[in-house]
Amino acid sequence: GRVGELLDGVTASIVPSWGPEVSPLTVLEALSCGVPVIVRRSGGSAEVIERAGGGWIYDRAEELPPLLDEIASDPAAVTRMARVALENARDNLRIESWVERYLRLVREIAAGQGVNTDRPVGSDQPD
Repeated sequence: GRVGELLDGVTASIVPSWGPEVSPLTVLEALSCGVPVIVRRSGGSAEVIERAGGGWIYDRAEELPPLLDEIASDPAAVTRMARVALENARDNLRIESWVERYLRLVREIAAGQGVNTDRPVGSDQPD
């Protein structure tokens, strides 16, 4: 799509969030296109990268220029990170993975409450 065209040939996407954003769509779009992201440790963007990889995290603005120099001088690392970005997107950003996680969480909560999760949804059969 259009986002893929815009990101074609991009080494990395920089998302310099200044506030605690949940997780900007730009991060998810870049990962889905195999483009590593460079994010500031602020909110959900850093959590996505810490959990599954696919980019670099910096804390303070003065750390960004040396990080960019490091990234620019190591194309092999960028290639590896692009592969991790795609894996991150495949494993964590698909709707199926979110549904699986949600159902697993519901089952864990239900089990903790003593609810029988083996019974089909909508079943009128008592436990």
